[in-house]
Amino acid sequence: MAAYPNAAVFYLERADAYEVLGKFAEAAADVRSADKVVSDKSILDLNNLAWRLTTGRPEVRNPTRALELVNKIGAAQRGNYLNTIGVVQYRNELYPQAIKTLVESLATGKGTADAYDLYFLAMAYGKVGDLLKAQASYLSASLWMLKQTRLPAHAAEELRRFRQEAEEVLRKAEGKK
Repeated sequence: MAAYPNAAVFYLERADAYEVLGKFAEAAADVRSADKVVSDKSILDLNNLAWRLTTGRPEVRNPTRALELVNKIGAAQRGNYLNTIGVVQYRNELYPQAIKTLVESLATGKGTADAYDLYFLAMAYGKVGDLLKAQASYLSASLWMLKQTRLPAHAAEELRRFRQEAEEVLRKAEGKK
């Protein structure tokens, strides 16, 4: 990092490596370092840090900060980062906005990463009490996952965590019914 002390991407990449190694304290420290040096001019860094702050381990989550970051993504670039924006909205309990954004992300994704939208759609629908759409989104995500034969290990693990979280949210929503 000495050669590039202000490059958030390097801290985030190293945080990923630390997580794989089970060095969670070091990973969390690198996420915090990335947040200190992230540039408003690097839309990709803003997106990646916001993603980590909303989907990472609980000790690094900061949905409020993630919302600040995605709000810096201009309208012209917004379409490329809809999934992250929708997840950030979900984590900030902005459920109607999250649903709108994730539906848009799903439509523009053309089947390439559906479960990333669908698990969070299931949770958002569950939070607003639309259990039919929540269950349909969860089922669609699970079916999409079954069709994937070449997911990288880190993606499969991340989606497993999202599926588990969606199951918990739906279980609670069904209990309130």
